[in-house]
Amino acid sequence: MGESEASSAPDAAEVEALDREALVELEWPALLDLVASFCSNAVATERLRQLLPTPDLDLARQRMALSAESIRLLEADVPLPKNDVHDVAPALDDLESGRLLGVDQLGEIKQCLEAAQELRRFLTKLDADVPLLRAQLTASPLLTPALETLRRCLTPDGEISDAASKDLAAARRSVLDQRRSLRRILDKCLNRYAKALQASYFAERDGRFVLPVRSDAGDRPDGLLLGASGSGQTLYIAPRETLAASNELVEAESAVLREEARVLRELCSMLRPRVAELHEAFE
Repeated sequence: MGESEASSAPDAAEVEALDREALVELEWPALLDLVASFCSNAVATERLRQLLPTPDLDLARQRMALSAESIRLLEADVPLPKNDVHDVAPALDDLESGRLLGVDQLGEIKQCLEAAQELRRFLTKLDADVPLLRAQLTASPLLTPALETLRRCLTPDGEISDAASKDLAAARRSVLDQRRSLRRILDKCLNRYAKALQASYFAERDGRFVLPVRSDAGDRPDGLLLGASGSGQTLYIAPRETLAASNELVEAESAVLREEARVLRELCSMLRPRVAELHEAFE
C-alpha cells in the first residue's frame, strides 16, 4: 500500500508541468501582458512578468488589498506617480560587496531615491485612504540625507558637481586657467611659425598640442615630433614653447581625476551602510 501511494505521487517535474498548464488555463500570460502594457518603465515590466500566483492565502489577500487601494486611486483620478527608474539592483550588489561605483551608477541611484521621495510625499497626503500602499511603498526617511548629498554632488546631466568638493572646484579652475594659458602660447606659435605651417591650426596628439609643419620647411619649430601625415608632407610638432605649459595642464587634469575619484569613494562609503534601505526603496 505504501509503495503504491509512493509510486502514484507526482514528482517535481510533473508538478512543474501541471503548474504551467494551470497558468495557461488561467490565461495568466495574457493577463500579465495586459497589465504590463500599463507599466511606466522597463524595470516594472520585467518585475511584473516574473509574478506568479501564490499558494499563500495571506499573501494573496494582501496583494488583493493593495490592488483594491490602487484601483480606488485610479477611480478617484489620483493615480500613483509614474517614474522611469533604472534597475539599480546590480549597482547595489556591487556597493555591498565593496566595489566602487561610477558616476553613472550613482546617478541612477539618485534617480531611484528621487522617485521614492516623490512617492512617499504623494502617499503621505493620502494616508487615511491608502494605508496599505503607504506601508508597502514608502521608503525609509533615513535615505533623505543620502539623497540630499547626491543632489549636491551630482549634476542633473550625470556629472560630478563642483559643489561636491572645494578641492575639486579649485582643481577644475586650475585646468581652465592652464588651458587658457596654453592657448595663448599656441596662438603666438601660430603667428611665429606661420610660414612653416601647412595650415593655421593646432591639434592634440598623445596629450600634447601640435602644429602641422611642412616637412620641407627650413625654419620648422623646435620641439617634440609626434607624428606625420600619410603622405609625409606634414609633421606634427609640439613646439618647445608649449612643453612646460602642457606638463602643467596634465598635472592639473590629474588632480581633477584624483579628486573626482575621492568624491566617488566618499559617496559609496556614505551609501554602503544603507544598502538594505536602498534595496527596499527600489523594490
